[in-house]
Amino acid sequence: MKNNLMNYAYALFAPIKNSSDKQKVYLNNVKLINEIISLDKMQKFIKENFFNKKMIKKFFNDICTTLKIDNYIIYWLWVIIDNSDLGYFRKIFHASEQYYLTINNFISIDIFSSFTLSKYDINSISLFFKKLLKREIFLNIHYDQNLLCGIKIKFLNKTYDNSIKEKLNILKNKLLSQNYECD
Repeated sequence: MKNNLMNYAYALFAPIKNSSDKQKVYLNNVKLINEIISLDKMQKFIKENFFNKKMIKKFFNDICTTLKIDNYIIYWLWVIIDNSDLGYFRKIFHASEQYYLTINNFISIDIFSSFTLSKYDINSISLFFKKLLKREIFLNIHYDQNLLCGIKIKFLNKTYDNSIKEKLNILKNKLLSQNYECD
C-alpha cells in the first residue's frame, strides 16, 4: 500500500517537478480537498455512495469548480476515485505532502498544541526553525486537547514535549521511582 501511495504522490508532482510555484498550488489544492473529505458529512456521503462513482465525481467536480481547483488535480482525484482509493485519501494526501517536501528539500515539523495558535505564534515558530535549521520548513499544526497545556514538537525523528501533561508524567515517574505513594 505504501508503494501505491507514493505512486499517487509521484503522479501528482512529476509533471511539474521543475515548477515550485505550481507545486505549491497543487499541494494547497490537495490540502483543501483533504479538509473537505475529512468532514463528517463528507465521510457519510462517500460511504453511502461508495459504488456510485459518477455521483461522487459529479459532487467533487462541483466543489472543485467552485473552489477553482486546478484541472490536473481534478483528473488526479478521478484516478483515485476510479481505483476506489478515496477511502484512504488522507494517506495519499500525506504521502503527496511528504513527496513535495522531499523534492523541495524542506523539513516537515509537526506542532501539537492544546490551544489555537495565533498567526503571530505560527510565524514566530516558523521563523525560529528556519533560522535554527537553515532550511525551508513546512509546519503541520495539530490541536490536541489531551496535552492539557503547552506544545509538543516533532521533527527529524525527534520529539520535544513541553506540555503540562508530559511534565506531570515526569514528576509522577520520579515520585514512583523514589517509592512515594501517589493517589
